[in-house]
Amino acid sequence: MEHIAFTFDPQQMAETLGQGGEAAEAVTTPVPADIWIDGDGRARKFQLRMPVNQEGVAVETDMTIEYFDFGAPVDVQVPDPAQVQDLPTIPTAPR
Repeated sequence: MEHIAFTFDPQQMAETLGQGGEAAEAVTTPVPADIWIDGDGRARKFQLRMPVNQEGVAVETDMTIEYFDFGAPVDVQVPDPAQVQDLPTIPTAPR
């Protein structure tokens, strides 16, 4: 498995996506991240460590996502319409 370490700039990413406001202000420093790619070119693990400023309080967020069971059969059931609602518009989401 190949391991790739990189850093991304959340301010630049927010500008590229046309976002700003609270989302752009919450993370003000470059974020170190790692991704592991398997022999078939699939992402298997993604990890980042992000310092976030929430109302003047510095918080360190450590997030790891693992991907597995590629090709496994799935059984998806459509929920009853009474159990579904629209996601409200997120002001900082790209449109």
